[in-house]
Amino acid sequence: MSVDDLHDKIAELVLDTIFIVDVHGHINYVSPSCFDLLSYTQQELTGRKMIDLVLLDDRAKTLDESLLVMSGVPRVGFENRYVRADGSVVDIMWSARWSPEHQVRIGVARNVTTVKRQLAMQQAMYEISNAAHTVTELKQLYPKVRRILHSILPTSAFALALHDEQACLALQYQLDFCGDAAVLQAKVGKELCTLAAQSNKVELHGGSKGEPFWLAAPISRADKVFGVIVIRSHAGTVLGQQEAELLSFIAAQLSDAIERHRLHAELIAAATTDELTGLPNRRLFVDRAEAACRAARRHGHHFALLYVDVDRFKAVNDTYGHEAGDELLKQVARRLSKCVREEDTVARLGGDEFVILLPGVHQQASKALQEKIQAAFKEEFVLPTGVHVTRDPSIGLAVYPEDGDDVTALTRAADKRMYANKWHRSMKS
Repeated sequence: MSVDDLHDKIAELVLDTIFIVDVHGHINYVSPSCFDLLSYTQQELTGRKMIDLVLLDDRAKTLDESLLVMSGVPRVGFENRYVRADGSVVDIMWSARWSPEHQVRIGVARNVTTVKRQLAMQQAMYEISNAAHTVTELKQLYPKVRRILHSILPTSAFALALHDEQACLALQYQLDFCGDAAVLQAKVGKELCTLAAQSNKVELHGGSKGEPFWLAAPISRADKVFGVIVIRSHAGTVLGQQEAELLSFIAAQLSDAIERHRLHAELIAAATTDELTGLPNRRLFVDRAEAACRAARRHGHHFALLYVDVDRFKAVNDTYGHEAGDELLKQVARRLSKCVREEDTVARLGGDEFVILLPGVHQQASKALQEKIQAAFKEEFVLPTGVHVTRDPSIGLAVYPEDGDDVTALTRAADKRMYANKWHRSMKS
């Protein structure tokens, strides 16, 4: 019996796989159990460079670890991932030391894939649940989910899309580590996402040799699909049933998170939005006005507030009915919104009373806006009955801090001037 045969006989008694790697990183010897571990025979592995078997994402830390071992520091418990001959990924835990007399690294590799995947799923469940309850914006949640997913599955691209109002998949977030075109613009990615959304099940696309694999999982609730997650593997790395089940699990967790955020957003909107016009209501206006006061006080800035009332609004209700009055208010809201900047706030306080908050605007600019609003009201309003009416706005202006240093004082000053302007115009007519 040769020395190598004796080594193999001894190594067969060890459940783990033994590697001997030279100073240049080439495999000098590997025990027979390597086939169970990596799907390669001893002959196929001997002479190969060890780092070429490591998953691309783990190569940098593996090289650092090998340098540490070669410096004479024995290591126990280092973990990394390798790509098997069939393209699947295996998690390995190492015990390794350097032999200075032979100038080789001796390492013992243990397959910990099953344990790692179980722990990863538990950790993913915790982290996604935690993110869903702590992250206030969905756009902040998506990259967190991507990082969690990437820590579990070897991915080169990730994308998440949700259905828009036309039930078309609209990209919400994506990251491509390879710098390629958008995932949902790639033919395979786009087709697979559409298929997953239609079938409401995880869809897998197996690449040809050397090509990446794709997985797409529907995001659904009560059997209704409202989005999809898609991932792409590294070239030559296989994604299979185990990865599909994991992606499906994450999609289910994400579904709950998105629904909770949507429900929260709907509740916030209901509490802060005027139901008739869709404008901010009194509560939201007060919140923004108080924030404007604090900012202006802190930085020594000015801001303006306009109080707008629709002249002879009651006559519309009395003559044409409340449906006509509601339609008039909707049209007034649209016209006021078109007159202001994106950073301004148009709110409905109630009835035919509107208020406009203008951060950073002085009195002169506010007067220019008043003229713009007056001009916008010159066009006739069309009521549901087909009747055309004209109505003028009465506008009152208040400027911080000249007319008050809090919301109540400013609103009262603008309201008072609005009624004064209304009275003066009525005296002239």
